Formats: sequence, C-alpha cells, structure tokens
Amino acid sequence: ASLAQARRLLEERRYDLVILDLGLGVENGIDLLPDVARRQPAPPVLVFSAQQVGAEIADRVAGALVKSRTSDDELVRRILDIVSTTRREIRA
Repeated sequence: ASLAQARRLLEERRYDLVILDLGLGVENGIDLLPDVARRQPAPPVLVFSAQQVGAEIADRVAGALVKSRTSDDELVRRILDIVSTTRREIRA
C-alpha cells in the first residue's frame, strides 16, 4: 500500500489497530503517524518492519517489532495484547 491509500482508508473506516511498515517503497510509513493521531479515537499503532525503530518512534507507538526477529505467534500475541489493552482503557 502507499501512504495515499493508507490515508484514504483511515478516512473511510475505523480501526482497532494500525499495523505500520516503515518501508513503503520510496515513502516512509512514519509519515502516517500524524494522520492516525488525528483519528477520534486514535487507534494504537504497531510498527512491524524490516528496520528497528529508534526511541523517538518507539515512544509514539504501542509497539514495534522487527520482522526478521518476530515469529508469527509473537506477532499475534502482540496484536491481541495491544487491542485488549486499548479496549480496557476505553471502557475505564
């Protein structure tokens, strides 16, 4: 997907979680973070990318995983954990 496609989808639907890849061809997935933050309520973001993120980005997202170091089971666990935590916070 491209940033333009991602932005369009963010406008059209509500999401419980955004899974974001940093590498979108010549575009950078991080450029989507302000768009996600403007959503009400803003969905949590899990960065799942070939690159490791720095502390500045890690502080702005719910989680960050490197594809080559993450099993499918770990990815599923993190997704479920983030979504359930967010739902509990919304209900509180």
